[in-house]
Amino acid sequence: MGVAPSTISGIKARGVTDHTVERREGQARPRATTAEEDEPQVRYITENHFTPATVARMETNFPATNRTARSRLSEANLQPRRAAVKEVLNPAYRAARIAFANAHAEHGEEFWRRVIFSDEKTFSSSSSAPVLVYRPNNTRFCPRYIRERARSGQFSVHAWAWICADDPGDISRVHTCQEVVSGKPRHMIAMACTEPRTQPNRKCLGIHDAGDARRKCYAP
Repeated sequence: MGVAPSTISGIKARGVTDHTVERREGQARPRATTAEEDEPQVRYITENHFTPATVARMETNFPATNRTARSRLSEANLQPRRAAVKEVLNPAYRAARIAFANAHAEHGEEFWRRVIFSDEKTFSSSSSAPVLVYRPNNTRFCPRYIRERARSGQFSVHAWAWICADDPGDISRVHTCQEVVSGKPRHMIAMACTEPRTQPNRKCLGIHDAGDARRKCYAP
């Protein structure tokens, strides 16, 4: 059970003498702070989500250690987590992807084995460490908890990759394709490859944006 024998003996003796195994009132260690002392720090973090607990403790004159300060924030359902950089999907893109899924829901395995999925990714240099944000559970992509991406003074490398059912695909650096590096989130899919283990002809790639238009992409 992971409990010391002396603890078991004490519980047994208490049951005999007091006819209960509940802890006696006042036996626990008293809390280092009161609810009134906790409230200013919780309010400060609620208004300044990206502020470390150590700073909030000093700004609000919290009368306990940094560990206790973080514990009080946790009790208030404010957990320190790495901040999201951007929303995964805005409503327009979410609707477009659902429409795409509904339009192709009846296709079988043979169809999907002939499909090549591709996407672009921009890797950027940054001197800043991961940013933590104090937020409640299940609020990762709430706009107020999302960190803005710093773009000035960075070195960026643009890449494009594809994958299909029978092959992990390839990844290539993109130098001049403005359709890829324009910074707008797009979902790219190609359906013209009949040899899954052959690198697809990049001229057949269509870029699916929020609208219905398809644009050709010529990646070097």
